[in-house]
Amino acid sequence: SASEPIKIKVLQASIEPVVTVVARDPVASEGCADPTIDCFDTATFVVHRTGPATRPLRVFYKLDGTALNGTDYLELPHSVVIPAGSSVAPVVVEPIDDRLVEGTEGVVIILVESPLLDVEPADVASLESPIALDNYQIGRAYKARAVILDNDSPPNAPPLVRLIEPQDGAIFRAPADIKLAAAAFDPDGQVKQVEFFEGDHSLGVVTVPTLE
Repeated sequence: SASEPIKIKVLQASIEPVVTVVARDPVASEGCADPTIDCFDTATFVVHRTGPATRPLRVFYKLDGTALNGTDYLELPHSVVIPAGSSVAPVVVEPIDDRLVEGTEGVVIILVESPLLDVEPADVASLESPIALDNYQIGRAYKARAVILDNDSPPNAPPLVRLIEPQDGAIFRAPADIKLAAAAFDPDGQVKQVEFFEGDHSLGVVTVPTLE
């Protein structure tokens, strides 16, 4: 007897593209402390592929760093499509002005393998788009970092002052010249002068010389 005929297809071998990422614009900003000045700025990563660009390619990535996806910047979808006819695609980080004092925060993008590599052949037909079926290799430049500058300032801390001369409980014989000395410090500014009091009576003001 003879078996039923079967059909097979032989495709030309293709070389998987190599994908890399760089921070083309590594600095973003929530804006200026002065609301009348517009200095909002985004950061931009660029994902690059090698090889032919005849088809679109979806590249997957994960996000790390001190800045949180969807909280400190508009939520990113963890994948980007390099369109047909192009070898690059941007990933734009748009900061969220949250009015919190956070300082400079970091955003790290890390390229990862496609989560669809383990898709069974029988499930291929059920996928909505063939974009995600393309495989790729990850190059050496698989990670990049950008920063988000904060536009919020911490509250002003009060200066600190302590009398260091004379010591508490010191005894002097009259007549006597008593030297007064104080240590003053401003954690977020500069001390310009110190005034000494005996009760409500001012004993004098000392002006601190400005350091050039």
